[in-house]
Amino acid sequence: MKKLLGNTIKMLRGKKGLTQEQLSRISGVSQQHISRIENGHRLPRLDVFCDLANALGEDPGNILKQAGITPGSIAIGGEVESQLYQVALQLDDVEKRRVSDYAIWRLNEQKQRYELNQQSDEGGQEDGADSNHG
Repeated sequence: MKKLLGNTIKMLRGKKGLTQEQLSRISGVSQQHISRIENGHRLPRLDVFCDLANALGEDPGNILKQAGITPGSIAIGGEVESQLYQVALQLDDVEKRRVSDYAIWRLNEQKQRYELNQQSDEGGQEDGADSNHG
């Protein structure tokens, strides 16, 4: 899937007559990251993918279709991802950005909660270890 998406982005960039550096300036995505994506070494996060799609003047859903990436080929969690994909195809660019921003905000919130839980678990283990030796 990484190769398919990377090749499609590279092809679209070429059709627009853009270098990686030019796409980087337009999209705000580093040239190095674009290179990794185009070479199939990285899958972009949703927000990065949307930034690249917008910079290329393309609909993100159409890029996925051109790459041959369908809900069935995204083997992350099945039904939910398929529903998200179908919804994303129906949204305009402004709404896609809002959904993306919300999803990123929720993921960051989840990550912070996880890190806090990890810190409190580590603190509890240290306290327990000290009381056993005292």
